[in-house]
Amino acid sequence: MKKTTSLKASFWKFLCMLLIGLIGAVAIPFSLILAGTSTGLITYADYSERSTKNLAPVIAATPDLADVQLPMGCKYLVLDKNYQVTETTLKGDDLDRAMEYAISGKRNTNLNKQYLFVTRKNEYVVLQYYIGSQFTNEWLYDHFPSPEILLYIFIAINCIAVCVILTAKFAKNMRTQLSPLFEATRQVAEQNLDFEVRHSKIKEFEDVLCSFANMKDNLKMARGTITERTDCSTRSRFENTFDRHSRKY
Repeated sequence: MKKTTSLKASFWKFLCMLLIGLIGAVAIPFSLILAGTSTGLITYADYSERSTKNLAPVIAATPDLADVQLPMGCKYLVLDKNYQVTETTLKGDDLDRAMEYAISGKRNTNLNKQYLFVTRKNEYVVLQYYIGSQFTNEWLYDHFPSPEILLYIFIAINCIAVCVILTAKFAKNMRTQLSPLFEATRQVAEQNLDFEVRHSKIKEFEDVLCSFANMKDNLKMARGTITERTDCSTRSRFENTFDRHSRKY
């Protein structure tokens, strides 16, 4: 029989594996983000803000805004001196917030989207930029969520997968170690004592199996003794009956 381990040790082993798995589930997506950042596929969180602020003097001095290469994801609103819209790439709520910022200077409560006000000779420009990392590839930028959102999604999926897989593995191992006890119980319930009790690697289960094996052996011996006594009693009654009939005739 192989060396046994306690149920407590098995449970702690499961918890350690679960902890290591969860750490790996979090570390792998972070590693992918860092790899994407180091290769230039993903920008740093403040890249758009720094780029937009660096472009502000260029935008103020360039007559035609179309000549300025804006950072990916950066949108703009052009107003005349009477704060009438002359050109914009903003829509809906973003346009309303940009107008509010241009008129009152009120900052956006959405931390992911901020605005920068630039004064030109005959007009004003409000730039909207994104706080957070982004894909530098245009196709990835258009078809996928931001890297932060993908990071959270992958972490959630990995953590759920680790918990499900390790829990299922632990449950399967417990069923395997308990199967000798289930089998022994079934055999006794069927009044079969001619079987070999198998072993378990869990100490507590093995102790129960040893006690079960002793009980089975004692029952088997008791049944053999009862059978032998029954046979002797039956033989004795038969002999007495035969003697009485023999004397009679």
